[in-house]
Amino acid sequence: MKTLTQFVLKSIFLISATLTVAADGDLDSMKEQIRQLRADNESLHNHLDRQQILIDQLLGKLNKLEDDQAQQRIEQEMLAANQTVPVSGFPELKFKGFSDVSYEAELDSPRNKTHNDTFFLGQFDLMISSQINDRVSFLGEVVFEFDDENTAVLDLERVELTYSVSDLLHIRIGRTHTALGHWNETYHHGSWFQTTVSRPIIYGFEDEGGVLPVHSVGVELFGKKELKLFDIDYSIGLSNGRGPITDSIQNISDGNDEKAINLKLTLAPAFVPGLKFGVSGYADKIPADINNPARNGEIDEKILGAHLIYNGGRLELLAEVSYVDHEDQVSRRQYDTVGYYAQAGYRFERLTPYYRYDAVEFSDRDPFFAPTANDISKHTVGIRWDIYTWNALKLEYSYADKDRSDDSQTITLQSTFTF
Repeated sequence: MKTLTQFVLKSIFLISATLTVAADGDLDSMKEQIRQLRADNESLHNHLDRQQILIDQLLGKLNKLEDDQAQQRIEQEMLAANQTVPVSGFPELKFKGFSDVSYEAELDSPRNKTHNDTFFLGQFDLMISSQINDRVSFLGEVVFEFDDENTAVLDLERVELTYSVSDLLHIRIGRTHTALGHWNETYHHGSWFQTTVSRPIIYGFEDEGGVLPVHSVGVELFGKKELKLFDIDYSIGLSNGRGPITDSIQNISDGNDEKAINLKLTLAPAFVPGLKFGVSGYADKIPADINNPARNGEIDEKILGAHLIYNGGRLELLAEVSYVDHEDQVSRRQYDTVGYYAQAGYRFERLTPYYRYDAVEFSDRDPFFAPTANDISKHTVGIRWDIYTWNALKLEYSYADKDRSDDSQTITLQSTFTF
């Protein structure tokens, strides 16, 4: 820049001098100055050419340096994306535990009580997870619980291997919680997850006389798509289905060649954050029970469900209904069972008062439910106190109106926690 400035000033001076000489008629002097100007101009061009060569060389080195750094960054990202195990050489296995301790008292007269007032241990739930790589993950749930004879029993509740192709497609294989609605895939075996002490009646576990097939062994495709007006969640499942009796889960063999098919669709509108609603469908063929003469044929089962959920910060609203249709292939008779619940809770800092209404209405003489079928409606009111983030105390009163047995009133105090 300094050389260019000097050249411009010198050129102005020479031009001024030339004009002056021309005015005096000194042509020889003017020619000499023009030659000098041309020489200086050529020298300046040569100097600028050398500077341009130097600039080009420096730019070339700078570009190469940037390319090298970019390549190193790309290689590091690719290495991280394809890293299947941590540096230690193995996937990292993580444990999370859940359990509860409760005291339950029946308020009925001594002769009408179904059990004595008692302290009792809830399920001791170990949830195991591992991120095998960026697309494959594992989840297992092992539960220790006690039977009616106070004997500890080990149950393997979930064994799931999930392949994540994209947000729109995940493939899950193993033993899972069936995608029947909202509760079964949201609140698992640890009671700490749920606001209330107990699950809704329709979502009771199979070995507790539950109405629905809450566990499945098979394959499930699920995913989510975010749109402008709402988000869509879907699930498509293929599994072994039910066993011949209500508490039979077909883990390693199926009683027939038919497989249960399960579909669920949930919409979450963007204009009402926290609101979700959806429908589900389940179809299966229940195998005959060779130990029960009244169950010597298969039963076609269809389950239709709907759910409406709102979690708007402090307010919690849950409502679900399930319609179970059975058709006995021997008698060709049809039996319909309906179960539903509605639950509301409102959180004040660490305190959450709540209320739930449950009901199940069985069809008369349904051959599958007949041994334990008992119409019931139940009112539950309680309060949850989150003493700490991972420990909650629940006080709950329930009144159950039963069709084939005495009504019951129960008070339960539960401390539930995760560790």
